[in-house]
Amino acid sequence: MVSLVGCGRKSFQLSARFEELWHFLKAEGLDRGDAYSRGGGGHAVEKNDEAFEELRPYRDLDASRLKIVGKGQWDCSDFLPDLFYMVFKEPRINVFDLPFREDEVPDNTRNSHEEMLALCRLWDAQGLLRLIPTELGPPRIEMCTKVFNNYKNTLADRQIGDRRGANSQEGRVPGPSKSLPSATSLLQLSVRRWKEALIGSITDRRDFYRQFYVTWEKSSLNAIYPWPRLSELKGLEAANAYLENFGKKALKRKRNRETEGDFLGGRRPALLVSEDPYVVPCFAAIFQGDHLGVEVATASHTGLLQSYGLLVTGSRLLSTSFVVQDAVVDGLVIDDYFKFCRGRMLEQ
Repeated sequence: MVSLVGCGRKSFQLSARFEELWHFLKAEGLDRGDAYSRGGGGHAVEKNDEAFEELRPYRDLDASRLKIVGKGQWDCSDFLPDLFYMVFKEPRINVFDLPFREDEVPDNTRNSHEEMLALCRLWDAQGLLRLIPTELGPPRIEMCTKVFNNYKNTLADRQIGDRRGANSQEGRVPGPSKSLPSATSLLQLSVRRWKEALIGSITDRRDFYRQFYVTWEKSSLNAIYPWPRLSELKGLEAANAYLENFGKKALKRKRNRETEGDFLGGRRPALLVSEDPYVVPCFAAIFQGDHLGVEVATASHTGLLQSYGLLVTGSRLLSTSFVVQDAVVDGLVIDDYFKFCRGRMLEQ
């Protein structure tokens, strides 16, 4: 008998696959006698993903099961390094027109219109929905993000964004993710046997990606599909903001050159040409699935913690360097900050 301790999101997968393999070996009689004398060809191991909900971690979008806590209000600008400041604030400077295969991007043609509307209402309740005209939206639907559910527990799921289309068009900026500490980094720590013990603590920032405030330019690259009529979102705060920013009255207002620019690429596009236009729903935070979002989240979190004297060079655990002082060490994995120190064991 083998007992597998459930730890992490993959433990159910490991346990189920192990049990299926064990039953197959028993059915083939390989748990008794001489297995090598039987010969024979290969056989498929039956797979059953119905035993646990966790064996089907990724599901089609069901907005009613998504749990979102963050409200996109943390401005991380002061904690971003120079390398990421511009690509986060003005991300279109890092967008290129690159070819891709259809199997490399999400298929948005089958997305549910009803679930899209439900998702918009969920985002709007958290202040995470922004609406822009179709003229300012992605040039191709492959550039839109396909949102789906990631099983969390019996009551709720996590929100994940399949952003492969947008990711494929953005330049890769080397960031702190390449240095994230792994389990082997802890092997640098040692204690005196029977005299010392390792004492640790960890903090986890709740719904970290949804806490980030992003610019309109950044959120415009977080578009989803299909695109609804404005009337379908009537009453939402995002719909009211759309009318304020892009409605007929807004178009008649005198534009500020500092905010509008000089239109060197041509005249400003005519927006809201109909009474009930199609609009592009955009996510006003960072998607889990944004490859540069991981770098931004890690870099800004690092800057925040270092402003309080944490993550000091020499005692910070990284996968690309060693520690010099191991009496007290700490490390960061995106939103998880942890610390270890050596403590003296009490006399028996």
